[in-house]
Amino acid sequence: MERATEEAGIGFRRWYERQLIESHAWFVTCVLCLIAAFACLEQMTASAPPAYLLVLGLLVFAAGALAFYGARRYRAIMTEAERLADRSVCEACNGYGHFRVPRLSAGAPFEARCRCGNRWRIE
Repeated sequence: MERATEEAGIGFRRWYERQLIESHAWFVTCVLCLIAAFACLEQMTASAPPAYLLVLGLLVFAAGALAFYGARRYRAIMTEAERLADRSVCEACNGYGHFRVPRLSAGAPFEARCRCGNRWRIE
C-alpha cells in the first residue's frame, strides 16, 4: 500500500508544507553558517599562530560555502513551491490544492485533477 502512495504522489497541501519546512531549514542553516563564519573571522588576529589562522580560514570558507548553498536551495525550493501554489486553484470549483503532486523533477509539467473531476496542466 505504501508503494502505491509513493507512485501516486502526495497531496498538494502536504507537499507544500514539506517544501516550506525544507526551505526554511536551509534558511536557518544559512544564517547559522554566517554567524559561524563571522565568529571565526573575529577570532583571527595578527598575533595568532599560522596553523590556527589556517584552520579558522578553512572554517570561514566552509561556513561561507554552506551558507551560499543554503541560500540558493532556500530560493530554489521557495520559487518552485510558489510557482505551483499560484497554479493550484481549480477553475471549476475554486478548490485550492485538491490534487496530488507526482514525484517528478522540479519544473516538470504534470496534469492536476481536482476532486470535482476538473483537469488542468501545471507547467
